Amino acid sequence: MFVLATGTFTDPSKNGPYYDEEIRNIHANRDKGLIKSNYLRADGKGVFVVWEVKSIEEARRHVSELTFSKKGLMTVEFTEIAPF
Repeated sequence: MFVLATGTFTDPSKNGPYYDEEIRNIHANRDKGLIKSNYLRADGKGVFVVWEVKSIEEARRHVSELTFSKKGLMTVEFTEIAPF
């Protein structure tokens, strides 16, 4: 299943010290085949990440392990999506 995680930064000015770690974690999940695509919003207010997982709960678990989530720097909404 594919899950779109729509992340909104709670205070983008606080992301800086954690940015490199967050990017490393995103790349590690992409290398594992869990992340199919990831995008930064052009306005800088958040991200869109497409996960390939077995359930929305699994996507939530992976997102909760990311640095921005652990630090409370982003809220995330999850939506199951399908190719057409």
